[in-house]
Amino acid sequence: MEHGLAYHFVIGNGNGMQDGEVAVGTRWRWQLDGGHLASEAQNRISLGICLVGNFDEDKPTPRQMASLVALVQALLKRCHLPVNAVKTHQQINVINTRCPGRYFPFPRFMEELRTANARSAAEKSAASSAGP
Repeated sequence: MEHGLAYHFVIGNGNGMQDGEVAVGTRWRWQLDGGHLASEAQNRISLGICLVGNFDEDKPTPRQMASLVALVQALLKRCHLPVNAVKTHQQINVINTRCPGRYFPFPRFMEELRTANARSAAEKSAASSAGP
């Protein structure tokens, strides 16, 4: 594929990368459009994160999920996006796909993101009201 890896980030599962290790792809470093979706328009406005594994057969590891929550939380903050901007490949790809697979815990992942987001907002509010 042109520009190599189609995703902006990859999160390892212990096979070839450390479990939960986040690799930053050249698409993020060079701020290039993704190549992970079948639509050029969608690739222009979305970030791709690949979790290594087949989630029709197994669940992501706890370390992968922790890294995913931390990475997505940081990206939401950096890009000034709400939690509901997060979608799976299956939810937005124009071609039917099973990705991320039946064992990917999307509802739990979204709840963890909301909780982490609320905690971060509360800490920021407490810090600003404490003053210098």
